[in-house]
Amino acid sequence: MYQTLQQNLQKIYASAQRITATAIENGEKERGQPVLPSVPGAPGALQSSNTVQVPDGLPEAVQATVSVTTLIEEFEAVKQDWEQHRQHSQSHPRWQSLCTEMHKQFRLIEVDLLFLRTARRTPTVERRLQQLGDRLSTLIDYCDIGIKLNQQIAPSPEQDVLPCSGQSS
Repeated sequence: MYQTLQQNLQKIYASAQRITATAIENGEKERGQPVLPSVPGAPGALQSSNTVQVPDGLPEAVQATVSVTTLIEEFEAVKQDWEQHRQHSQSHPRWQSLCTEMHKQFRLIEVDLLFLRTARRTPTVERRLQQLGDRLSTLIDYCDIGIKLNQQIAPSPEQDVLPCSGQSS
């Protein structure tokens, strides 16, 4: 579970880095102009059911907006997987502590994505993306800890032990 979660978070992190590069490039081209303009029909909140179809040839800033929308949708899918996993978290203090910290980071990332969605100026977008990258990096590090805890508990190194209720460590 933690390895899959870590891989998915790394993909999201890479997407955020690409969006950062695009935002910086757009900001240098059009100083003072909105970096992520509003797109008619674009979701204003974190809802994966809303999608935006953008035809080719639109300005790069609009493409960046769609990239943020895609990033939000990818994050929501990963978060849903985590929430299903978290419902079965073990009561052992180390697992409980790890799950609590990961849940906190997921919530903070969700807020960061909402703020990123409303950011319009290059410096603001850059700050939001940097903060998002830092939180994703922290969450990836927590996945490393989860992998190490699994290795300590698993009967064999290849087996992924999920922290489920009723297990003791």
